Amino acid sequence: MLTNKITFLLTNKKIHNLLIIVVIAFSLVGALRYLDLYEGYSGQNINVEQTSDKSLLEKIDKTTENTNIKINEMDTKLEKMKTSNPDNLVIEKEQI
Repeated sequence: MLTNKITFLLTNKKIHNLLIIVVIAFSLVGALRYLDLYEGYSGQNINVEQTSDKSLLEKIDKTTENTNIKINEMDTKLEKMKTSNPDNLVIEKEQI
């Protein structure tokens, strides 16, 4: 009974080609997973552990704490320069 069903699946040309495509696709995905080149749906998950690290968040806060203040100061300096003498405009680059 089971052998008859298997032989039917292998003798029917359309089903045979479909089975070959499915086997090749699963083999390719398996090989890519083995080589760590394919993540599938697991790559869409975000690790909460990385974002909840307090030391990382503190480092980000320390590097960006005065950014808005510095940008506003640079804007006011630039506006003052533009209104005072637009011919002698010198822009100083400042690393933030």
